[in-house]
Amino acid sequence: MSAADEIRQASEQYYTALSRLLSGDVQPLKEAWSHSSDVTAMNPYGGIEIGWERLEAVFEQVAHMCQGSQATVGLENPLRRISSDLAYEIGIECGEGIIMGKPASIRHRVTNIYRREADGWKMVHRHTDLNPAEQKEVGHLQSS
Repeated sequence: MSAADEIRQASEQYYTALSRLLSGDVQPLKEAWSHSSDVTAMNPYGGIEIGWERLEAVFEQVAHMCQGSQATVGLENPLRRISSDLAYEIGIECGEGIIMGKPASIRHRVTNIYRREADGWKMVHRHTDLNPAEQKEVGHLQSS
């Protein structure tokens, strides 16, 4: 399998796992991430998370909050670049469903970074932020 196919597969695995997390199942997401101390994440509604132990705790908390929820998330129009042991993808994360009993629509800009490890490509960094329309809405809500 080519590196491009491996990254596409790792991305598909990640987004399947993210959808499962938003339904309360954390295990697939744990399998998609590297468990090293240098992993990082910056999510749109949180701070900077550093290290697997911290990320795992956040994922477990989200899974607990999302018990009984149902949402599907995917990556729209991904652009991927690959080197020997690192790869990244950018795109728009899109999804919808019922999260914590409320209808939810997800549309975030995202950058994901993967690293080749002994057991395949694993997520090592993720940065999502609100898209411009969401930024405007959040800004409007914060000023009222």
